[in-house]
Amino acid sequence: MSMNRESFLETVRKQYSERISSAYLYCEHEGRVDVSEFEAQLKPLKRMAGREGISPGDFDELVFSFFPDFRGKVDLELSGTSKAA
Repeated sequence: MSMNRESFLETVRKQYSERISSAYLYCEHEGRVDVSEFEAQLKPLKRMAGREGISPGDFDELVFSFFPDFRGKVDLELSGTSKAA
């Protein structure tokens, strides 16, 4: 990964970290997270990130870097996108 790409991803990580954390907190109820609600909160963020040049895979990795326990449990697939990288 080039230094410019790393720098760009770090900037986006900072930008989206608060939004992703807010989505998580919004979906947490009595110590449990409503996974479908979390997905619904994250998908608009993923669309916004895409418009800013972040690939779907990079966004997913960003989410799972904050919440690794959700890997395989949260479906972040958007309509019209492919999981293939």
